[in-house]
Amino acid sequence: MNNQNSRRDYPLDRDDEEYPPGPPANPQRQQSAPTTVYDPAGYTVKQPSPGKRDAIMRCAQEGERKYEEYIGIKAQKSREVTRGPPKIIGGRPLSQTELQEKWRLTEREGKRNQLLAEYEKKQRRAQYQRDEKEKEERQIKGKKQKARELALKQQRDERDRDLAHQQVMREQRMCQFYQPSMSSQNQSSCKLSRAEQIEKQKIEEQEFIKQQKIAEMAKRKRRIDYKSEEKRKEETEIQDKKMRARELANKQASEQKELHIAQTEEMRQRRLQRYDKHYN
Repeated sequence: MNNQNSRRDYPLDRDDEEYPPGPPANPQRQQSAPTTVYDPAGYTVKQPSPGKRDAIMRCAQEGERKYEEYIGIKAQKSREVTRGPPKIIGGRPLSQTELQEKWRLTEREGKRNQLLAEYEKKQRRAQYQRDEKEKEERQIKGKKQKARELALKQQRDERDRDLAHQQVMREQRMCQFYQPSMSSQNQSSCKLSRAEQIEKQKIEEQEFIKQQKIAEMAKRKRRIDYKSEEKRKEETEIQDKKMRARELANKQASEQKELHIAQTEEMRQRRLQRYDKHYN
């Protein structure tokens, strides 16, 4: 009997009892979230207000976002932005040991990639330095080669001039030696002409090079003078503009000062008139 009474007092202990229905729905409050919920046993449970519930949801979303950022920061060491290793492989969740192993492998891969990147950077820097050194050596070698070629050319020119001069002197001596026994026609056809022509040509070339250098120097001087004159004109224009702006500013300041003095004097006169009118 006691068991029956106790089962009758607690309808939840009996399987054949129906759960009591909840309160009827209010159509006027369908749009707003209910603050009270009826559980199947007929007991009321207080729900938080909408503002409080929104605050709780925001806090939960903020916590999830921070957790995802933490995972992303840890996984970023592997040179790719991820949200960590997948927690489900083959349809089953990973255990804590498997997760730790996955993290360890991920971090090791990230360190390996970092070391490889540093090694590649060092290799590129060393290759760049080697290329720059080879470029400088080639430039120095080219300058030395050009200087050597120029010196050899000058030596050849000097030797050719000396040989030409010696040939001229030899032919002059020969002409002078054979001159008494030569007729006037043979004297005019002396072989001195070819050497003289070579010497004259070399002298003309040297004179032409000298005149060309003088012309280039004069042209360079005219260009420098023109640039300096243009610069001087620009500076003069800038100074004139500054002077005109300064004069205009001084003129405006003086006009403002005079206007202020006139307005002050006019206000003073008005005050005096009001004073005289009030007391006289």
